[in-house]
Amino acid sequence: MSGLKAGGRCARFVPAAALALLGKADCEEVAAGDSVEAVVTVMFVDLRRFTTLAEAMELDGIVRVLNQWFGCLEPLIAAQGGFVDKYIGDAVMAVFPGGPDAALHCAGQLLTAMADLNRQRVAAGQAPLRAGIGINTGIAALAAIGSPERLELTVVGDAVNIASRIEATTKAYGADVLLSEHSYNRLTRPDDFRLRFIDRILVRGKQIPLSVYEYFGGDSEPLGKQKAAAQADFDRAVAYYHYGKITDAQAAFERCAAACPGDAVVGEYLRRCQAYRSTGVLERAVEMMAYPQWGPEFSVGHAVIDAHHRKLFESVALLMRMIDADDYGKLDSVIDFLAKYVDVHFKTEERLMEACDYPFYRDHKAQHERFTAVFSCLVEELADPGTHGAYIAFRVRILVVDWLLNHTTKSDPHLGKYLARAAC
Repeated sequence: MSGLKAGGRCARFVPAAALALLGKADCEEVAAGDSVEAVVTVMFVDLRRFTTLAEAMELDGIVRVLNQWFGCLEPLIAAQGGFVDKYIGDAVMAVFPGGPDAALHCAGQLLTAMADLNRQRVAAGQAPLRAGIGINTGIAALAAIGSPERLELTVVGDAVNIASRIEATTKAYGADVLLSEHSYNRLTRPDDFRLRFIDRILVRGKQIPLSVYEYFGGDSEPLGKQKAAAQADFDRAVAYYHYGKITDAQAAFERCAAACPGDAVVGEYLRRCQAYRSTGVLERAVEMMAYPQWGPEFSVGHAVIDAHHRKLFESVALLMRMIDADDYGKLDSVIDFLAKYVDVHFKTEERLMEACDYPFYRDHKAQHERFTAVFSCLVEELADPGTHGAYIAFRVRILVVDWLLNHTTKSDPHLGKYLARAAC
C-alpha cells in the first residue's frame, strides 16, 4: 500500500485499528488476500434525502457539508473503539471490534452531534440533516481486496450485508437507529439502553425472519420518555398485530399514539391496520402459525450437533403449538424437558469448542448464556396465567423460536465447519 507507515500519512487512509486487527504494523506489510476473521459490529450511517438536498447545492457546497458531517462522525466512532471502514457517497460504514454496546453508545452520540450541527444549520438558514443508522453483529472477515496496484482494507461478509439492509429499513419505520437481534442478543448491558422490539423482517435473500429493535435513547425529549412510558402497550400491540388480532392491535396502537403523538413506528403500524381492513392482507414477514421443522438445510456437518438440533426443533415446535392452542395442561413437562435438553446441548458444544480451541468460543458461549437467561424469564412469565395469549406466544416466538433458527443458521454452521477442519 504505497509503503506508507501506519503512524504517518497512511493513518489518513487506513485506520490503525484495522491494521492492528489484521495483525500488521504498517501498510507495506499488507498484501492482497490477507484476511482475518473476527466478531465485529458493523454500523451503517446514511444521510436521509441528501440527494434531494444536494440538487439545490453547488458541488463545493456538497463537499463542504459532507466533510463537516464526516468530521463529526469519525472522532465519535474512534472514541468508542471503532474505525471508519469506508465512506460511500453520503454514507459511512463503521466497524466496532468491541461489540454492540460501543456501537449503540456511538449511535446516541452521533444523534446528539447531528442535533448540534442542525441548530447551526437552521440558524444559518440551511435545511437540517437527518440520518438513518443500521447495526448488526456477527463473524466477518477483515480483508485486503483489490489488485496489486490498488488495495482496500475492508470488512466483508453477511454481517455487513445485514447491517446495510437494516439501515435501509429505518426509512420504513421513521426510526433513527435499528439493530438486529444478532446485536441485541450480544449486548453486555442491555438495560443501559432504551430499546424496543419493532418487527420481524425478511432480509432480501433470506428465508428466516430477523427481529429488529429500535434504539430510541437518542430521541429528543419528551419523545423518548413518551415511548418508554407507552412501551408495555406498544409491546402488546405489536404481538396482537402479528397474530392477526387487528381490533386489539389497533386499539392498543391508538392508545400509544395518544400517549406519544410523534411515534413514527406506531403510525406505521396504524397504517398497516387500516390497510388490512381494506385489503385483508396482513403485512408481516411470515405466517405466525408456521412451526420450525428440521431439514438438511439446517445441518452443520457435525453428527452430534445435528442430532441435538433436530430434537430441539421438535421440542420448540411442540411448545409453540401448545401455546398457540392455549393448551397449558402439559406445558410444564415440555418446558422442563426443553430446558434440560438445551443445557445438555450447550454444554456439549462448549466442550467441543474448548477441546478444539475454537477462536470464537467466548462469543458463542455468551450467546448461550444470554439465551438461558431469557428462557428462564419466559418460563416465569408462562407460569403467570395473566400473561397467556398472543402476547406471551409472540415473545416465545421471537425470543426462543427465532433465536434457535438464526443461531443454527448463523453461529453454528461456522462452528461446524471449524470442527470439521480441526478434526478433533
